[in-house]
Amino acid sequence: MISGRCQGASPQNSMMVSSILVAWPALTWLTMTGVTDPSIGVGETLYGALQALMAAVAAVATIRIALAPRLWFRRGRHPHRRQMAMGILFASVLALGAAAQLTSWLLLAMAVVAFGVFLLTRGQRTELDLALFGLVLLVTCCLFLVVAERVADPFLQLGGDGLVLAGLLLLLRLLGREDAATRPPCAPRLACLKQLIDVAPVGVVVMDTDSRIRYANRQFASMMGSADPLELEAGERLSDLAQDAVSRQVLLRELANLTESAEPDSTGAAAISLRTLDGVDVTADMTFGCASVGDRATIIAIVRDTLELSQQDYLLHMMATTDDLTGLPNRAQLSLILDDPASGVARGEPGALVLIDLDRFRQVNETLGHEFGDLLLVTVCARLVENLPAGTPLVRFSGDVLVAVLFGADRGAVVASADRILRAFAEPILINEWEHSQSLSLGIALIPSDGQDVSQLVRKADLALGWAKSSGGNAYAFYDGPVADQVQRRHRLQSLLRQALAERELHLHYQPRVDLLTRRITGWEALLRWDSPQEGAVSPGEFIPVAEESGLILEIGDWVLQEAMAQHARWIDQGLNPGTMAVNVSPRQLRRPDFAKRIAALMERHGVAANQLELEITETALMEDVPTATRVLKELSDMGVSLSVDDFGTGYSSLGYLRSFPLDRLKIDRSFVTPLGSDGHPEAIARAIIVLAHSLGLTVVAEGVETELQLRYLVLNDCEEVQGFLFSRPLPVAECERLLRNGRPLCVREVAGN
Repeated sequence: MISGRCQGASPQNSMMVSSILVAWPALTWLTMTGVTDPSIGVGETLYGALQALMAAVAAVATIRIALAPRLWFRRGRHPHRRQMAMGILFASVLALGAAAQLTSWLLLAMAVVAFGVFLLTRGQRTELDLALFGLVLLVTCCLFLVVAERVADPFLQLGGDGLVLAGLLLLLRLLGREDAATRPPCAPRLACLKQLIDVAPVGVVVMDTDSRIRYANRQFASMMGSADPLELEAGERLSDLAQDAVSRQVLLRELANLTESAEPDSTGAAAISLRTLDGVDVTADMTFGCASVGDRATIIAIVRDTLELSQQDYLLHMMATTDDLTGLPNRAQLSLILDDPASGVARGEPGALVLIDLDRFRQVNETLGHEFGDLLLVTVCARLVENLPAGTPLVRFSGDVLVAVLFGADRGAVVASADRILRAFAEPILINEWEHSQSLSLGIALIPSDGQDVSQLVRKADLALGWAKSSGGNAYAFYDGPVADQVQRRHRLQSLLRQALAERELHLHYQPRVDLLTRRITGWEALLRWDSPQEGAVSPGEFIPVAEESGLILEIGDWVLQEAMAQHARWIDQGLNPGTMAVNVSPRQLRRPDFAKRIAALMERHGVAANQLELEITETALMEDVPTATRVLKELSDMGVSLSVDDFGTGYSSLGYLRSFPLDRLKIDRSFVTPLGSDGHPEAIARAIIVLAHSLGLTVVAEGVETELQLRYLVLNDCEEVQGFLFSRPLPVAECERLLRNGRPLCVREVAGN
């Protein structure tokens, strides 16, 4: 009633109709009283009706301008219902006021209420002169009504009522203008909001409850095959775009449910089949929302093409399950592959899990670059797919490690597949017109004999892979047989090694290092020995890797350092000249943050000078973590400790890195020394290593010298020092002291017979 819901009516007509409706009860009472009571004249009845109409106009204006925008009934889904309730209340009060002949004072009360509401809700924003004007107007109207009441002139009272009504409307108009002036303009904000919705990545449609489209953004227009959203806004109904009658009914039923819902701001969702303007069928996932905009229920729909959603889901699935470099299934898919009922693993059918590793792949990345390494890995995967049995899953497990799962294959079929793979990689790989020879190592765990669980199969295949790589690569190994025996022995040695530490079964032997020119001892290398009561003498090559894997190497390494320095100090106390004491350092020791401080503390405890200690680090240990190795070696070098790289030539180190390490000696691995004396490549390699070391300012030590032919070659090629059985095997402490007390140059024949 008050809100003026009649569509197409102007604001003035709507206000007049609302005023008549508010005044209707009072007018009805006045008319009935004038007809039934002869004492009341027609003039008095018209006078009362005019007063009632003026009070109604004042009430409607006060509700619309002063109360409706500010009080409690402006919030909510149906504000017009609450305005109607307020209008009924005013109509009742007005009828009572007309009956009690208090209409004039009721009119004045309207002005007071309007002015008070503005003062309370606007606070300091109200202009001072406007407030004074309103106050003076109210006081003037009040005095005028008092005078008119005493004079009892109906025309004077009617003039007073008109003055109050005119003043009230003027006051409301001025306050309304001021309120609009202080409110930020909404047009720019609406334009900005429309632009944002227009470029939204989803379709947005605003429509009436009968699905007539009032607004559509560009994305929805594009989905419907239109380049211009206005083409859809020209009276088009969304239901007319439905593909068939069923879709149309689903849409209209969903819209009806929204508008009939008692819940404010209700929502809904449905999948609707639409037909675009160019005749293409589209299945749209729609989410609806309903709200009252003014006096009209309006519906907004967020529209997504389910085909696009399916493509996004597919891309997310591929990202979660596929390796982005090779396009192969990633590690997480391996368990799903084995658990697949079609694989037959759960039924105990034969098969194999093959762990495939590229030999020397790290060297490829360091020398040829990671981009070349990525291309190589992709090419290797492609060649593997070509040579594996059809339908064999190939998974990128980690880095350069791949996993192939052979289903329904017995041991013979697995061997045939492994041989085929190795033969396939005997031919070079062509990458960017560059021929590269790449070999593979394979570790194989059989299903079900070696297990059916992923972790168990991968662990056993990894052990077999280590066995294949230890034999030089380009080979395959099964977990059963030698590998299984080796695993069992490693477990036993690990248990016995813990016992050996507690029972002091470990001891040191010392091998002299000899100067080739003077044949005198320049130092000693401390070598660890283990005599087990259960296993007898265990080779260091067997138990040291076990200690590395189990972490016992840290405790063993500390003991070796302490024992070697203590022995060196005892020899000094005996007046002997042992030279330098060389001790091997494991990769785990080198990675200790406080390793240099530990060395300094041990030297101080045993009174060993820094230039009397030499630490030997293998080439492989240096390359495991170059930044850490560089930092630790610099700390040790600054302390004055001598540093040497052991087993040079076996670790595939970069010469650039080698130059950055603060080294003093380079020890040629025995694998290059043993073939010396026979013409061929080994001699050229040994000579190149000696020249390289001298160019870096390093002293060269040859390990494993056992023949005079090897010795002669090393002398002729300017090798400074040697170690080996030709001069002495590793000796216990007593025999070392005998050599030191002798003090003579070592004689080959004499010592070789020890």
